[in-house]
Amino acid sequence: MGRGSRCFFLVCSVAYSLLQAGLASAMAAGITHPPYMQIADGLVALSQTVPGWAVTIDYGVTPEGRPLRALRLADPRSAVQHQRPAVLITGSTHGDEYLHIEDRLAGWFLSHRDGGGVGRFFAAGGVLLLVPVVNPDGFAAQTRNNSHDVDINRDFAQPLQGISGFEEPESRALARWLAAEVATLDLALRMTLDYHCCSGALLIPRSVSSDGILSAEAQSFAVIGRMIPQAIDATYRYGSSEKLLGYAADGTSKDYFHATYGSLSFTFEGRYRSEAGRFFQHTQWWDRVLSLLVASPG
Repeated sequence: MGRGSRCFFLVCSVAYSLLQAGLASAMAAGITHPPYMQIADGLVALSQTVPGWAVTIDYGVTPEGRPLRALRLADPRSAVQHQRPAVLITGSTHGDEYLHIEDRLAGWFLSHRDGGGVGRFFAAGGVLLLVPVVNPDGFAAQTRNNSHDVDINRDFAQPLQGISGFEEPESRALARWLAAEVATLDLALRMTLDYHCCSGALLIPRSVSSDGILSAEAQSFAVIGRMIPQAIDATYRYGSSEKLLGYAADGTSKDYFHATYGSLSFTFEGRYRSEAGRFFQHTQWWDRVLSLLVASPG
């Protein structure tokens, strides 16, 4: 690692440590999760320490006036002449399902941008889009639904099921922002993952089978899904909501992103209160996944 890279790592690590200290303070004060603006401001702090690599975007406003904030990570030196692979990582779509994983990933990605699967992904022109809290009002109130008492993860369009969706500002703004990012930056959205709680599983879209003879697409889903028990927890499962949870949900983000962009789209269900302790395992899984996405384009 050269001097510039060492300095970059140090600066990013300091910003990350300050963010973590604030989160730890909030948790120690008896708050089950930190204030939303602490997380949102942490994204701004990261973008200021690593200009060019990290860009914050306020893509909308909640009904209660909180900013909908995202972070885009990419190598500013990249000069690829083809579609850039992209991954969208979201969390707290249900406001009471914060895992303390989704808000820490950005700092880790930046600190490891020169090596391993993360480095290969960025070197290939890869773009990471992160929205740690999709539902800030619900997050602030520690409720599943938004301030209109609507489940945002039932408000994404599914035309084949007759669901027009996007009646809520959070889901509508997220979809519009993502579409603009894909079009403006010429992105190929390879994968999306929405962090949830609490069953210990990686869930796939309804239209993708995990049984019997798998299609080429289903095999791509399965390759990533089978890494979960190896990388994160041996008890974690992979499959559909119907198979693993006993119910089918309409209007979910994973179904919308898969139908719209053809992406490998998942919902990750972490364990209640204990998932934060598996952060290292999540980083190692992401390192493997990003390397795989670059090695297997299309």
